[in-house]
Amino acid sequence: MDPASSYSLLGDSLAAGLAPAIPDVTGLYKIGVDSRTFVIWLAQDVPALGKNIIVSLGANDLGVDPEPYWGLLLDMVGDRQVTWLLPPNANRYAVRGLMHMAALRGVSVFDTTPYVGGDKLHIDPARASALVANLIHTPAPDWLGWYARAFRLHNW
Repeated sequence: MDPASSYSLLGDSLAAGLAPAIPDVTGLYKIGVDSRTFVIWLAQDVPALGKNIIVSLGANDLGVDPEPYWGLLLDMVGDRQVTWLLPPNANRYAVRGLMHMAALRGVSVFDTTPYVGGDKLHIDPARASALVANLIHTPAPDWLGWYARAFRLHNW
């Protein structure tokens, strides 16, 4: 990602937790929101978005296939650079869905596990700046290599 570009955060509580660590960020996020509800909410009034989009959705998707909604979200943001934050508690279906989307749509996926706090779900405020620095200054990861590491990490 280009550090000089503008950023927008979209999604759930992971996005909300990162907002204070990114200067001049715009955002639309809601704590506890699932992908379906968020995309419907976003479609009603798409705000002005930055050149780089950071998305955090998937942690609250229970019983609903989120992939179609993720596709709609990507259609809404157009040709902007998108980085998706993989939630630390992601199940294998969410991981597979994100990797599928990354392969088809050119989305970067960033694992947030090393940056979570004691609740094992949300970003530790003390680590948020490190996450943002790595997110902004690291080239897009090799998604196949990351996918293999994720499966080893979670014993899938």
